[in-house]
Amino acid sequence: MRGPITITFLLNAASLPGIVIERAIATYFSSKYERFGRKIAVILIVIQSAIGSGTFLILAKDIKLYDSTTKTVYCSFAKDENSTNAAAIFVCYMIADLISAITFPILLSINKKFHRRKTQASLSERYQISENISSIQTLSPLVAFHSVLLAFYLGALGLYFAVNFNFSTKQFAVYLESVQQTPIYALTLPLAIIYTEKYVKKTTQKSREKAIGITGTEAAKHYFTIFEVPPRRNSRNM
Repeated sequence: MRGPITITFLLNAASLPGIVIERAIATYFSSKYERFGRKIAVILIVIQSAIGSGTFLILAKDIKLYDSTTKTVYCSFAKDENSTNAAAIFVCYMIADLISAITFPILLSINKKFHRRKTQASLSERYQISENISSIQTLSPLVAFHSVLLAFYLGALGLYFAVNFNFSTKQFAVYLESVQQTPIYALTLPLAIIYTEKYVKKTTQKSREKAIGITGTEAAKHYFTIFEVPPRRNSRNM
């Protein structure tokens, strides 16, 4: 039974555009996002779940799970009679994930411009913009790796149904596993996240040093100099 695997796969694919939409709302409504951010998150989760579950039902309709005479396609929970719907669903997910990968760097650039220009904004809005920059930088490897690799896999899966290759079940299994990038994604994503975390910390440190006009070495010297200065004696004799 491929049902649990397929619905998880579709929900995962639907979650990426949700992340990008949430960050886009936080970008353009930074002054008000603190008040309704939680509601937006709940609404997006419900929509993502509805889209993922809905597409799963479209793929799984008319399939008798316990009927051995019904032949489902390996690892996709679709069948030959459902090829048009399957191709359309996979291609739509592929396009959405690619758009998500392209949109994230654009949102980062917009937030950086807001951070430079909105110098007179309120403290909460400035904090939200800084939070947007940090979160987008941290999530960028996840969105980029997942969107590109998942889009490649979805494109190959959609191509099978669109072109209608005459593969046997074993041939299709080999074809599908050869374009499945999950192992590469699982191995490279932790490295990308570690690198991004270090890069974000380094960039933040440079921004702070630039703001106060001293380098890291000077800041360290100043820090220890404060503790080396002896306390002032009270001029009055008690």
